[in-house]
Amino acid sequence: MNIEISTEEKKFMGNILSKELEDTRVEVHRTKNHDYKMILKGEENMLRNLLDRLKTTEAQN
Repeated sequence: MNIEISTEEKKFMGNILSKELEDTRVEVHRTKNHDYKMILKGEENMLRNLLDRLKTTEAQN
């Protein structure tokens, strides 16, 4: 799937993803439940991958 977004929208999305990544990292650190921690680590990886892909598209433009 491809969507076209403006440079301003990319920056906005990057900021949201960065904030969510930081919040998720804190939650991973604080949680004691192993199963929940594994779910959060999966979300952390997904957020990191999305941020990397977004930054790659910014560099190409």
